[in-house]
Amino acid sequence: MKRLVTTLGLLAVAGGCAWYFFVYGKAEEPPQIIRAVISRGTIIEAVQATGTLEALRTVQVGPQVSGTIIELNADFNSIVRRGQVVARLDPSLLQTQVDIQAANIERQETDIEMQRVQLEDAERNLARTKELFEKGLANQTQLEQAELAVKTRQAQIAAAEKQLVQARANLAQAELNVSYTEVKSPIDGVVVNRLVDVGQTIQSSMNITPFFEIATDLNTLRLTAGVDEADIGKIRPGMKVEFEVDTYPNTTFHGTVENVNLNATVQSNVVTYPVWIIVPNPDYRLRPSLTANLRIIVNTAEDVLRIPNAALRFRPSAEMFTALGLEPPPQPTRVGRGGGAPMGPNAAQPAGPAPAPAAQAGAAPGLQPAVATVADAGAPQAGPGRAGRGGRGTFGPPPPQGGAPVPPMAGARGGRQGGRGAGAALQPVALANGGSQTGSPIQSDRKIDEFFAPIEVQPQPGTVWVWDENARTLTDVRVMTGISDGQFSQLVSGDLTEGQEVVTNIILPVTAASAGASQQTIFGQPGGGRGGFGGGNFGGRGRGGF
Repeated sequence: MKRLVTTLGLLAVAGGCAWYFFVYGKAEEPPQIIRAVISRGTIIEAVQATGTLEALRTVQVGPQVSGTIIELNADFNSIVRRGQVVARLDPSLLQTQVDIQAANIERQETDIEMQRVQLEDAERNLARTKELFEKGLANQTQLEQAELAVKTRQAQIAAAEKQLVQARANLAQAELNVSYTEVKSPIDGVVVNRLVDVGQTIQSSMNITPFFEIATDLNTLRLTAGVDEADIGKIRPGMKVEFEVDTYPNTTFHGTVENVNLNATVQSNVVTYPVWIIVPNPDYRLRPSLTANLRIIVNTAEDVLRIPNAALRFRPSAEMFTALGLEPPPQPTRVGRGGGAPMGPNAAQPAGPAPAPAAQAGAAPGLQPAVATVADAGAPQAGPGRAGRGGRGTFGPPPPQGGAPVPPMAGARGGRQGGRGAGAALQPVALANGGSQTGSPIQSDRKIDEFFAPIEVQPQPGTVWVWDENARTLTDVRVMTGISDGQFSQLVSGDLTEGQEVVTNIILPVTAASAGASQQTIFGQPGGGRGGFGGGNFGGRGRGGF
């Protein structure tokens, strides 16, 4: 028994020694610094969506009368002209109605002639009665009866003439119905669908199936795209569009935004707005109902410096500074959402005593001067008709006069406070166009697209980090960025040059990462470890509170 215990003890000691050597016996690996290059090129900000191609106008052609189809003069893909006969119905039954109405007219004309003859006889009888009455050979009653007979015949003739007019109208209707047996194309276009065949009997009603579906000339198509509500505010009529269809995978087609419709659709709590895009199709390669993957070009910046968005998102943590042999910047007394570490001063120096930064007037206790400067850079001055913008993740002074007041914690959330300058600037335009401040400026002969303000690019502040291998320093560089394509952002201003490298990530060694995690677990203080994106200069959502 003692031997077994001794053996187990020796095995445990040997295992512990092996684990210690495996973890701590190897030489510590340096952190891996991932960098990207500031390049020059073109940035295209675009909104992506899907849509369906369709003809500008599609008309369903059907009969107006009942009958049996005896002839079809058009088929699928047939090119037809306006007024061309595309189908014929059997006119036999309708022609019979024409013959009946013609016979009614002849009978009515004969009746009128008979009534006129009787009228002449009544008029002669009235003349004789008047002569006899003057001679005293006829009484008053006989005279009145003769006059009544004349008036009766006249009324009968007038009624017969009106019946003749009605009979002629019935004949015209019957002849028109016969003409309706010839189904004609109402437009110039192409037959995209045929729904009947020869020999089929048609009953005219509002619910019958049409004969053909005819689309206007397909040399110009309409692409109807569904744009998400988050992107619809960027779309304006006249913007260029690029799209591809699966049937031509290596071909890019082009179009122009015609209209941004207001009739949004809601499906599974997703709101999309239809956008009409005019697409030239001179070679008829595109066809109706094709699905297109499209990009609406919102802004384009050519020959500009480009910053990788990964560099703008990167925020070094305290563990990264320690692994690089640098002293982590001091933390502020107040932080934003999450425990992101403050990213100042401008240059992180090697480990050693660091001078205490001088406090600035109006700055929160412990706030670095460089951070306060970013707050000022992120709040453009307000001008006439344009309100200010709030800070971006700092606790600096409130925005200048003209902007909305900033709540106490608005800076910690990255602050999207401040007035909406575009809306304020749009109001005078509406008033100048005949509108009023209280009523709608829209007139019946205008479109609401005219009141959409043009897209203005507002530079946004950001921070990138530069690693100097010789000086062993990790320096933060304040920049202003313009448009972005999701991968790169336009460099508007900042101390960066083409070809310069910026840090996009720092991969810590396993031992350093484990030690940092163990320290956080033991002391329960996550500090600012690996803050996420957003939240201004104090990192994003940390892995715990404080």
